[in-house]
Amino acid sequence: MEREEVIEHLLNKKQDNTLVIKTGERGTHGLFKLLRESEVLDVQNDTTNVVSIWRDGGVIATLVIDPFQDDRRYNKMVHPAGGVSESYVYHFYNRVE
Repeated sequence: MEREEVIEHLLNKKQDNTLVIKTGERGTHGLFKLLRESEVLDVQNDTTNVVSIWRDGGVIATLVIDPFQDDRRYNKMVHPAGGVSESYVYHFYNRVE
């Protein structure tokens, strides 16, 4: 799924906060750039590595920044834009409550 598809999915998602997106530092920067451009979605830091994505006053998703995806000891493939390739990968999970 491309970053633009992620934004489209978030714009159409209901406010139930069951979606968890896990990515590295580089993926986070790319997603934040698109969130700012959308002007509809907002972010709020919950902790250092957890960010809530908001729309219309309700949480629609949680973004988890995984430092393991940025670890050069385990991730050797370099991305053309900088950093390791795994840092740009998005993992999607549905949280069951």
